Amino acid sequence: MSGKTKPVKKMSQRIITEPKKIELSKKEDIKNFIKIRKLIYVGGRFYSYRNGYYKEISKYNFKKEISEASNSEKYYRSQLDNTIDGLRTYSEVGVDQINSQKYINMNNGLFNTDTCKLESHSSELITTIRVPIEYNQNATCEQYQKFLHSSVPNKTSQLVLQEFFGYTLSRDTNHEIACFLIGEGGNGKGVLMKVLLLLFGKENISFLDISELGKDTNRVQLFNKLLNISTEMNSKITTHSFKIFKQVTSFETITGKFLYSDAFSFNPNAKFIFSVNDKPVFPENNEATFRRLLLIDFPNIFGELSEGAKHQKDIQLFEKLKTEKQGIFNWAIEGLNRLREKGKFSQDDTTLMQMEKFKIHTDSIGEFLKKKCIFDPDYEIKVSEIYKQYKQFCNDHGVEPAIDKVFGKKINQKPQVSVKGQKEKRIYIGVKTHGI
Repeated sequence: MSGKTKPVKKMSQRIITEPKKIELSKKEDIKNFIKIRKLIYVGGRFYSYRNGYYKEISKYNFKKEISEASNSEKYYRSQLDNTIDGLRTYSEVGVDQINSQKYINMNNGLFNTDTCKLESHSSELITTIRVPIEYNQNATCEQYQKFLHSSVPNKTSQLVLQEFFGYTLSRDTNHEIACFLIGEGGNGKGVLMKVLLLLFGKENISFLDISELGKDTNRVQLFNKLLNISTEMNSKITTHSFKIFKQVTSFETITGKFLYSDAFSFNPNAKFIFSVNDKPVFPENNEATFRRLLLIDFPNIFGELSEGAKHQKDIQLFEKLKTEKQGIFNWAIEGLNRLREKGKFSQDDTTLMQMEKFKIHTDSIGEFLKKKCIFDPDYEIKVSEIYKQYKQFCNDHGVEPAIDKVFGKKINQKPQVSVKGQKEKRIYIGVKTHGI
C-alpha cells in the first residue's frame, strides 16, 4: 500500500456550510437550520447574515445547498419544495422589521444617525442594505466641494443637494420630494451621478423612469433600495404611472411582484433623483406636484478653453473624487443633521424664483390666470388685450407663450368666464387683469 495520500479537492465556498449531513424533514431541524445559518425570508427572497448584514441568497444556490445539506441520498423536487416551504414559514419577517430608521450599515459597523457614532454589527438588527464605505469621522472632501462650487454656483442649491444626499442615506420618510438636476450636457450632472453610485453602491440603487412605475414587476425594483436614479424623462407619462410616482414619493404602501413569485406589499424607502436636460412636464400641474420637486440648476458648461468653453473640463475629476467617498459621506450626514434640525429643505429667493419659473414653464396659462387675473361677473376685457398681456407675462419669465387658440380654450374652461362679440370685437365677461 502506497504511503502517499490523495490530495484533498478544495471545495468552493458555499453560502451554507455544515460539516455533516442533516435532516430537514422535521420542524425542530428546520428551525435549527435557520438559527445556525441566520436566515430570514422577506419580500419573496431569502437572506443570510454574513459579514455584518443580511445578504440575499439566489434561489439556485439556496436550493443547491439545501439539497447537498440533506441527509437523503436522493432529494426529490417535492421534498426540496417542502423543505423550502418550511424554511420560508419559520424564517419570515415583515418588511417593516428590516432596516431600522436609526442606522446606516457600513463596511466597518453600524452608523447611528441619532448619535453620529459607529456601533458594532449585530445579527439582532436586521439590515439588508449596506453602504460600501468604511466610516471615518475625520475624512474630508475638498475636491468634491470645489466641484460643487463650479457646477452649482448657487450656495443654497448646494445645501439642498447636501440635505438630499443625507436624507437618501437615512430611512427618514417625512419629506415627500424628488430631486431634479436640470441643465444641458457637459455641466457636471454626469459626474454627480457617478458620485451617487460611488456613495450608495449600485446594488442599493434602482433605475426606473416614472413611465415604468405602472407595472408591478417594474416597481418591485424599488424594494430594498435607497435610491432611484433616472437619466430620462419619458414625455408620455400615463396618469396611472404618475399616480404611482406620487405614492412612492409619499412612501405609501404599494404592491410589487418578482417574476414567477406572488405579489407583496411594501413601503418603498428609495428617494428619487432625475438628471434631465430640460424642465420636466407632468400630466398634472398643481401644487400637489410642485411641492414634491427639488430643482437644482447646473448652468455651467465644461469643455476645452481652446475650443471656446468658459469653464475648463477636468478629465481626471472623478478619479480624484473616488478617493473622497468617506468625506462625501460625512458631508451628506451634515446635510441630514441640518434637515432634521430645520424640518425642511433650504431655500432662498433664487430657489423660490426658480420654482416660480418652473410652474410657469409647465403651465403658463394656468399661472397667468392665477397670478394676473381677477374673476368677477362685473369685469370684462377684450380677447386681444388679455392675450397680449399673457404673452408679455411669458416674455417676462423667459417662457414660450401658447398660441391664441390654446389660450382661448383654457380660459373658456373657467365656469365664471363667458365670451361675447365677433372677431376683433370679442370680449371676455367675468375676468380682468391686474398688476401688468
